[in-house]
Amino acid sequence: MSAQPQPALTPLTPQRPFPRRRRWRFWLALAALLLAGAAALGVWSWRRLQPTPAVSLPVFRVAYGRVRVVLYANGTLGGENPDRMAAPGIGGGGMYLSYLLPDGSLVHPGEVVARFSAAQQQYQLLQAENSVAQAQAQIASARAAMQAQAEEDRYALLNARDQVRLAQLEVRRNPILAALDARANLLKLSAAQAQLVQLQGDLAGQRQSGLAEIRIQQAAAHEAKLKVELARHNIAAMELRAHRAGYLSIQPNLHNQYFYFPGMTFPRYHLGDQVYPGNVVAEVPDLSQLRLNATLGEANRAYLAAGEQAVVSVIARPGRTIKARVINVGGVSGRPWRRQFHCTLALLDQVPGLRPGMSAEARITVKQMPHVLWAPAEAVFGTGGSAYVYLRRQGRFLRQPVKVLLRSETRVALTGLQAGDSIALVNPQAAGGATP
Repeated sequence: MSAQPQPALTPLTPQRPFPRRRRWRFWLALAALLLAGAAALGVWSWRRLQPTPAVSLPVFRVAYGRVRVVLYANGTLGGENPDRMAAPGIGGGGMYLSYLLPDGSLVHPGEVVARFSAAQQQYQLLQAENSVAQAQAQIASARAAMQAQAEEDRYALLNARDQVRLAQLEVRRNPILAALDARANLLKLSAAQAQLVQLQGDLAGQRQSGLAEIRIQQAAAHEAKLKVELARHNIAAMELRAHRAGYLSIQPNLHNQYFYFPGMTFPRYHLGDQVYPGNVVAEVPDLSQLRLNATLGEANRAYLAAGEQAVVSVIARPGRTIKARVINVGGVSGRPWRRQFHCTLALLDQVPGLRPGMSAEARITVKQMPHVLWAPAEAVFGTGGSAYVYLRRQGRFLRQPVKVLLRSETRVALTGLQAGDSIALVNPQAAGGATP
């Protein structure tokens, strides 16, 4: 048996995990990338530290003059001491409006402005009038019965008196009669006199009883008449009438809302609404004493005080200004992000055609400095309680601290600059940076 030839084994050559040339290229690329990043960071930092060129930025030259703090308030016109018409204080729950003049209607004294449904009061009036009729009938019946009883009592009284007279006549015959008959006559006289006395007492008691019954019925009738007067008064009170001439202002219905959220406006009263006693349905302001009820932001509260002079412009009367005076300044209220306060201004001029509810704007000059350096409000910046501007020097903007003397919505009175200095109207950092 011959042996099979075996194949020759080829030795394996070991391979390198990463070529040396490729490692050097990797490290060189990484180093170049790091150097490029460091260079870019350095260039960016250098540019941030450089002053900003002033070529393309709007500037303002600091001026010398007068700075006034002028507040602008928006609101609506209203009257002083309005004639308020409220639902009458009648028990039995709410009432329903069956008649109502439109908002803004011109009314005259005595004119019916609103009327409530008086069905329940009409029913109560009918009941009271029926009670009065019944009581009067009872009084008439009691008086008739008393008169009939008086006739019977008069007849009984005459009869008793006749019996006494007859007994007295019989007693006169006693001297000629036997002692027993004379004694019987005396007993009859005593019995007749006693019966007369008892009858007189009974008649007096019956008369007092009849008079008492009549008084009871008269009291019932008086009570029923009071109910009639009350019902008629309530029916008359169901009509709300104006006491002065003017324009009608229908009030918002605040009692039929089941939820409330900020900014919600309540609808005004209209026909069919339920109104509870004491709720003001409408009012007629006094047009001879118009007021502007305005609202301002919280930041203006420190400037405003009662007695400040103002000028009011009514939207419906363009081109016409009215002198006014602040008469009341309220407290701050509202949400933290929208704090406001209310103020009231009295209109000093009488302008025909003005109505309550018209929109108006008030311009109130509260403070002024006549001879100061000033700049626009947008040119003064502040951080951490300090104020500064960006002053242009040699074509660059430098941050310059200033002191604010007075600030209005458009101007700022300040010190720390000179008249004619050029300052930036915008923040130069937004355009590429500024020197601190």
